[in-house]
Amino acid sequence: MELEALADRLEQHITDEALATDYAQVRLSEIFIERSSAGSDDSVGEARASHILYQPEVPLDEEGEAIDLADLPADDPAWEAAEAEAQAAADELAAIEDIDERLAAFAEGGAAESDGPSGPDGGDLGWFAREMMVAPFSDAIWENIDPAQGDILGPVRTQFGWHVILFDQFRSSLDVRVSEVQAVLAEDGTEFAAVAREYSDGPEGAEGGEIGWQVEEFLGDEVVVALSAVEIGEPTEPVDGGDGYRIYQKLEEADRPLDEEDAAEVRASAFGEWYDELYFDALDDGTVSIDESIYE
Repeated sequence: MELEALADRLEQHITDEALATDYAQVRLSEIFIERSSAGSDDSVGEARASHILYQPEVPLDEEGEAIDLADLPADDPAWEAAEAEAQAAADELAAIEDIDERLAAFAEGGAAESDGPSGPDGGDLGWFAREMMVAPFSDAIWENIDPAQGDILGPVRTQFGWHVILFDQFRSSLDVRVSEVQAVLAEDGTEFAAVAREYSDGPEGAEGGEIGWQVEEFLGDEVVVALSAVEIGEPTEPVDGGDGYRIYQKLEEADRPLDEEDAAEVRASAFGEWYDELYFDALDDGTVSIDESIYE
């Protein structure tokens, strides 16, 4: 019990020391250029759209459970009934001439009627590359001749049911969008905050992209290297974070106390990091050793 109490006091001491230390920090703004999905091929660009899904009503099996939609015959009358529902909705929405009113009506219809998982979001599917959707759905968008924002497409039949699609917009591929942002930033007199407001996909973009003070050791090696190559006020090269690219602007640098969010991270990790460093040093110099036989 004395050893456990001593260990607790040691852990608290190490943690308190870490929390009392000033950390190298940098105040940043960022422009985030989103990747629709990690690993997707967006070389031909991406689309944003919403849909309302009308699925056929499936019969019950002998045990009273609904059969899988995949087992419903393609010529079952339920498919025709679902198509009629979808066509009626498409006709009603297309008849709304004011685009803002049509968008609002579509979102309301998606939330109330869609059988798809995006229904609670008004049918909004976000941004997606062509191969992320089943072919009939993607073809309705990419093979349409110059669709405009608010256009109603379909109904389109897939293995999931009948889709009424609301087209929003296309955007260029990720690489092209990154290059466009870099080109704008390189223009004389360009303000980083103005570019962030226009191009950033991040939640802070509307406010000019500022993300506040960041502890350097928490940023990751690629970000630190990119920041070390620029002066205050300059943009970095794009850094790939998996979910997209980020271009940073360094606003200030200083050694500062931790804010509460960073302090919580240090509180959770300080002792483990201190212990691991001592432990691996001891392994290297032979102070401690591992009996490999116990792992056999």
